[in-house]
Amino acid sequence: MGENRQAAGEAIEIESDRRFQERLWTLQRVCWLVMFGLVCAALLGATGAGGSLAAGKTSGMGASVEYPRIARWQRAERVEISLAPSAMSESQLLLGRGFLDSFSVSSMTPQPKSTQARSDGVLLTFGKSSGAPGTVSIMVRPEKPSLPKEMHLTIDGARLSFTSIVLP
Repeated sequence: MGENRQAAGEAIEIESDRRFQERLWTLQRVCWLVMFGLVCAALLGATGAGGSLAAGKTSGMGASVEYPRIARWQRAERVEISLAPSAMSESQLLLGRGFLDSFSVSSMTPQPKSTQARSDGVLLTFGKSSGAPGTVSIMVRPEKPSLPKEMHLTIDGARLSFTSIVLP
């Protein structure tokens, strides 16, 4: 029974490859840095759950659109459209075909006065008080996961383009 025990002070010979061990440590450090980068990107919104990277804004001719730059599949998202102030009593918003293919509209505030289906999308007409800017809030839900896709909205003749990606 005492045969398997080593005498005190006797060294155990273990084969080691110092070069391999140092390469393994380097690989581990690189992997930790990559993991740290992924966590930071997720906190900034790269996974679509909020943060500065998840939302985008584009504007032109006094109108602007705040949209989900990175959205999650089947998660409700908000698209805020600011209409330009004008002397006209109504504004028109054209939701382009690409937008409608990517997102389903679940609600809209305020409700449009009229809706017209066209070959290039859906034309919505909103009433507004003369000279005052208006805001349209649309709740959308992504239809399916997709790679970055360019979409268009036309607000009172101003065509605004933006790109959105839908993560699973």
